[in-house]
Amino acid sequence: MELEELQSLLGVHFKNKELLVEALTHPSVEKCPSYERLEFLGDAVLNLVVASMLYDLFPGDPEGRLSQRQSVLVCKTALAMLARQMNLGDCIRLSSSEEASGGRDKTNNLENVLEALIGAIFLDAGFETVTCFIQKHWYELAVQSDSIEPNPKSALQELLQAKGMKPPVYNVIDRSGPAHLPIFEVEICVDGKKRRATGRSKKLGEENAARMMLEELKAETR
Repeated sequence: MELEELQSLLGVHFKNKELLVEALTHPSVEKCPSYERLEFLGDAVLNLVVASMLYDLFPGDPEGRLSQRQSVLVCKTALAMLARQMNLGDCIRLSSSEEASGGRDKTNNLENVLEALIGAIFLDAGFETVTCFIQKHWYELAVQSDSIEPNPKSALQELLQAKGMKPPVYNVIDRSGPAHLPIFEVEICVDGKKRRATGRSKKLGEENAARMMLEELKAETR
């Protein structure tokens, strides 16, 4: 897909096309600025705009519920899904090796490019324009967030208490990635059973591990 076609599809036209190119450039492409810095910026902008949108949409929600909704709206799965809807995978600039490994449809790549695109829109057109872009593409997800699950750590704790079992134990096993975008690998242990999950923070890693364990325990009782 050509850049002009992508901009028409997104409803955003860049004054500085180099920002758009940078937002679409994977780190595997040598001697070119990659999307990593824009991704860092876009992540912060996305979280702010989504938080503001949820604050307005759900005036009766307590802080904890708003945080649950936000976690769902900015998770890897949601970002990759929206990136696929925007056909961003067709536009990512990849090295030949990354292309051969299926890089155009990797969840991490799609998530990163979408966040970088948000950062690029913010720099190129300002906060009002990027807010409109995010509201347009995230509104439906925000409205549907009524159906999201409770905090998985709390839900798991309640289930274990009901079963007379000891509370879970969480341990950070590994931390990887650049300093501004770390990835935490967290291990959860329940009654000798161990599972691992990752997240962009220790908290998210624990929540993802708890969700995995919760689903397994529920499946065992069906």
